[in-house]
Amino acid sequence: MSDLNDAGMDAVQRRLMFEDECILVDENDRVVGHDTKYNCHLMEKIEAENLLHRAFSVFLFNSKFELLLQLTIYYSSCGM
Repeated sequence: MSDLNDAGMDAVQRRLMFEDECILVDENDRVVGHDTKYNCHLMEKIEAENLLHRAFSVFLFNSKFELLLQLTIYYSSCGM
């Protein structure tokens, strides 16, 4: 867990990386299993196992139809 300690996450964020689970899917979005958020963002697992997981995005517009953007910081996914 040393990578997480260096990632600037607080204790709750580090804990959730191991408790939150992602739905693993194949290239056709068929469910093939599940794994921790931490494992799903390890490049070596992604490359070795062709690991894909479901994800979503939320787009928020104000009354002028301007898109409001959220800055995602490097360590939000363990920096991986």
